[in-house]
Amino acid sequence: HILNNIAPEFSFSLIEAAFHFTYSYFISTLPISVGGLGVGHIAFAETLSSVGYKQGADIFTIFYILSSIFNIVGGIPFIYGLFRKNQ
Repeated sequence: HILNNIAPEFSFSLIEAAFHFTYSYFISTLPISVGGLGVGHIAFAETLSSVGYKQGADIFTIFYILSSIFNIVGGIPFIYGLFRKNQ
């Protein structure tokens, strides 16, 4: 398993990881708190702690940073296209 190479002390499969990630990400989209502050961190921490992984909130932070970077990179061509269209 791929995850066993990354974190050999944990023995959960890729399917289990995909389930926990999907479930946690779904919970983070629910409007539970003001602006959704901390919901994703708690969701990832709680669901991944059920399989023994204690850094679930860190995983969410890394995911959030990476998705923000990809969104910004994708926005650059969009903004460039808007300026080019107006010329």
